[in-house]
Amino acid sequence: YMAMASIFIAQATNTPLSLTQQLGLMALLLLTSKGAAGVTGSGFITLAATLSATPTLPVAGLTLLVGIDRFMSEARAITNLIGNAIKFTTVGEVVVRARLVACDDRSMQVNISVIDTGIGIPKEAVPHLFSKFFRAHDKLEMVKGTGLGLYISKAIVELHHGKIWVQSEQGKGSVFSFSLPISNHSF
Repeated sequence: YMAMASIFIAQATNTPLSLTQQLGLMALLLLTSKGAAGVTGSGFITLAATLSATPTLPVAGLTLLVGIDRFMSEARAITNLIGNAIKFTTVGEVVVRARLVACDDRSMQVNISVIDTGIGIPKEAVPHLFSKFFRAHDKLEMVKGTGLGLYISKAIVELHHGKIWVQSEQGKGSVFSFSLPISNHSF
């Protein structure tokens, strides 16, 4: 996210970057990107601090990104769900579906589902999936993770006035879905 944003700022502000400057910026972003893993807006703040520390790009270019920060946090939620589906699906497939749904005459929402044919989740674990540090399977010692991804995804979705839920059957797979309201002026 931060690397793409930096390149976007360079192109949008017509700031030429030599290969050495690009590599140096990428190295710096690799170091500072750990500060971007958090709540909505933390990536933006980390990028602002990083750009302030280096004269390569104009910090004023960040104003171009303000409008897309919401989109990037929502993308972080879906990326986490897709990553989990891939981690826990050794055979089969992972499918992402998006639907635009009219709620009434004035409002719409987008429903996004990540469907996998992975190992599924035990019934007793489902109510705890979105809790901080919760991991559902005994097999998870083999799969890396902190147990924070679903918790963060839920926080992002709810921050944007959406809902997140899961349906799963152990041995058959899972469907993680979330909905986000869309205002009419978003179109």
